[in-house]
Amino acid sequence: MTEIIIISRIYPPLTGGAASYYKTLLESCINSSDLRFTVVTKWVKGFPVFSKTSHNVSVSRILLPGMTYSNNMPFTSLVTSMLNLCLLVAFLICFKVRKPGCRAILHLHEEGFYTVKNILVYLKKFFRVIVDFRGINGLPKTKKNELLISRYCSAVICASENIYQQAMKMAFRKIVYHIPVIFTRPERLNERKKKRVIDQFDIKAKKPYICFIGNIHLAKGVMVLINSFEKETSKRYSELRLLFFGKNAMGREFSDKIAGNDRIEWMGPVPKDVVPILIEESEMVSLPSFQEGLPRICLEAIALGKKFLGPGFVPELKRSCPDFVFDDLTVESIAKCHHRILKSSCSPKYDFKIHRPERISEMMKVLYTEIQEK
Repeated sequence: MTEIIIISRIYPPLTGGAASYYKTLLESCINSSDLRFTVVTKWVKGFPVFSKTSHNVSVSRILLPGMTYSNNMPFTSLVTSMLNLCLLVAFLICFKVRKPGCRAILHLHEEGFYTVKNILVYLKKFFRVIVDFRGINGLPKTKKNELLISRYCSAVICASENIYQQAMKMAFRKIVYHIPVIFTRPERLNERKKKRVIDQFDIKAKKPYICFIGNIHLAKGVMVLINSFEKETSKRYSELRLLFFGKNAMGREFSDKIAGNDRIEWMGPVPKDVVPILIEESEMVSLPSFQEGLPRICLEAIALGKKFLGPGFVPELKRSCPDFVFDDLTVESIAKCHHRILKSSCSPKYDFKIHRPERISEMMKVLYTEIQEK
């Protein structure tokens, strides 16, 4: 029996690409008799601290909110990160006491790596370590961190081609694996629930609209999107609106920017299950981002048969949907892309077979076995 400890603060009921990935991975491995999983994740109000979700999956919600790898952490975040490190160490010591002869695999989400990086030299004596990079921004920024991974980790997983390409230039390139993101087609809500969502957000009154869905962050190209809409797109399409759905990570900078423009609105954070409806009711999804691995929102738009604008530096999108990506992240370029896509009668196409859960879970099983036998 191979024991795998997954350390990720992002796990259901929390939403996000990593949460969907780990949830689907574990569901795909639920009938595996030779794998046993323990998920160490963030505490969520209303959920038990310790629970067993199946015969081979248990969840420990012991981490405090705010586990982060930012280099410019405020004092409270630094304290939280240190406390989370202590909690993880205590958990791993208890695990080894209960199972002294077991050398488990530690499967670290990128944020988990930055929390435990200073004790990797000790962890390697008792565990085999995998680091899982789900986003391009998670890759190490310093040679020191590259060498830590190279010396003390058994494998590095890259979730997209551009993350893989970057990782292959780093000191740990000999242990890099490209295992694509897991993706399943979004579930459509029944008509009654769909009507409730449309009424809740007053969608009928706001159509037609371009939508941005996700964390509202400077790195996502939010300011370029707003400027391109204000200066060109809104003038060319007199009825069109720009709607933002997601958590405002920019604060006043974002709210001040859109204040006074009645054709640009922030609709607030939205539950994951309503996202397909917001996409379906839109004219297109726009993500003029500076940095992405393989953006899930673009895959969801394609799966729903809707147009989108995504980054041209993402090889999977550039190769499959060349007419739906941008190459230059400027106000003029984004406006021209919006016009081209809105006028087009074509829909984007993509081969989703490489993202099938059963394929990815099989790749992970092979990797776990390979590492365990080293």
